[in-house]
Amino acid sequence: MIVFEKDGKEYRIPNKADEVSLNQLSHISDLMNDKKNDQQFHTRWMAVLEYLGGKKLKQVITSKALTSYIESFDITDIDNEVSEIITVEGKEYKCAVEDGELQMSGMDIAEVEQAIATNEDVGKKVFAIIYKDETMGFNDHYNAGHLKKKTDLFGKHVTALIAAPVIYQINKGVMDNVEALRKAHD
Repeated sequence: MIVFEKDGKEYRIPNKADEVSLNQLSHISDLMNDKKNDQQFHTRWMAVLEYLGGKKLKQVITSKALTSYIESFDITDIDNEVSEIITVEGKEYKCAVEDGELQMSGMDIAEVEQAIATNEDVGKKVFAIIYKDETMGFNDHYNAGHLKKKTDLFGKHVTALIAAPVIYQINKGVMDNVEALRKAHD
């Protein structure tokens, strides 16, 4: 956490993977990938700073402090190890991991593809698809209402430290699948 004071006000800006929630990670990703700011590096970073530190921050931060923050912003400094079990609000959720690799079912891939196609809360939604409440049945797990509830729950309570390796492996898995299918039909 970066903490600095300006004009008698303290500003606290999360900058590490264990300080940023999945909700925040998802929004930061949206800001950094905003096509209208595609070539505007500082505009994207100022949007991130404003989101994490408050609207007033962009009025008081110096260019030197901005550069320092950007250099220290490291929410992807993770070991890429997927946690097989996570506990959120006292309840366990599990995903399939084999030899350190996330294992997705055919239904998981289809649901992930659908989440990507809607382009809405993708990171949170795919996380909710992958982590399952083992006390529920197969069809219940993929129920839209249940997935929405988990998307909201995980968004608030899971940090980027836990989420980033999962999202990375999901993205890689989907891209590898698409490439393999493309090659098979060339």
